[in-house]
Amino acid sequence: MLDPKTGAILAMANWPTYSPREYGLVKDKDQYVNTAISWAYEPGSVFKPLTLAAALEARMIRPTDTYDDRGEIIVGNARIRNSDKKAHGRTTMTQLLAYSLNVGAAHVATLLGPTRFYERIRHFGFSEITGVDLALEVPGSMRVPGSSLWHMSDLGTNSFGQGILVTPLQVAAAYGALANEGNLMRPYVVAQRNNGDKSIVAKPTRVRQVISTEASEQITQLMADAVELALPEPLVPGYRFAGKSGTSEIPEQEGYQDKDVVASFVGYGPLPDPRFVILVKYDKPREGYWGSEVAAPAFSRLAQYLVRYYGIAPLQQARSGLSR
Repeated sequence: MLDPKTGAILAMANWPTYSPREYGLVKDKDQYVNTAISWAYEPGSVFKPLTLAAALEARMIRPTDTYDDRGEIIVGNARIRNSDKKAHGRTTMTQLLAYSLNVGAAHVATLLGPTRFYERIRHFGFSEITGVDLALEVPGSMRVPGSSLWHMSDLGTNSFGQGILVTPLQVAAAYGALANEGNLMRPYVVAQRNNGDKSIVAKPTRVRQVISTEASEQITQLMADAVELALPEPLVPGYRFAGKSGTSEIPEQEGYQDKDVVASFVGYGPLPDPRFVILVKYDKPREGYWGSEVAAPAFSRLAQYLVRYYGIAPLQQARSGLSR
């Protein structure tokens, strides 16, 4: 959970965890790993808004554009299908996000082309560390044109978060840029250091502007509309949030694991002035499968807590000038 305007990390948690007083009792050394920064994974469909944001920035698509979804598309030598195995016909950008259509994301990536796609994704901070003030951060990895390992098919699969390794903090920071008028901020944990009578207050650090304010507003509206279209109930009643679910396979030496997935939901709000970005990620969930059914409810509970904690007025009250 982070503040998109400053990059301040408001909360970061992993489970299972351990007690520092009983450090030696942990049986699995993986419990020592801060998976938010030290464990890269394939993000899946939470990557689709970033693909669309890159295309909006390049003016290769407009928010009102549609495309013909035939249920599959060939990029390079890869045949890419929608997860529901269906063709959806004439499809809007909002529907692409709401129904999480792989074909649509790959179509948008081909409009961008490899050079513009990978330049913009690198601008979002992937394949480099965020610079957070915590130890053992990893940069993730991404094959790019010019590499002997890259193939044109990667353009299609990377567009929906497959075949690229990222950390949860990288994803949260990238969504922070979408929420913050396109400005990517450096995440940080320590707000202030005290040394005797001297105090050093952390200053927010702007890394760069990834997309324009216009493209930021456009992708935010598309995501918020998609959330309302896809979910049976509002994430937070009385408030508007932009977000996206993801359900990604777990790679192994050859191919992917048969049954286990990573289910996640990432979003920000409340709109129109986002106060926080939240990423919820479940590795190998035992109950449920899709990010929308596993991670979105946890996102909703956290967001509802936060709007109460910070005293943020519901949308109708805010519009009428009331507060609580």
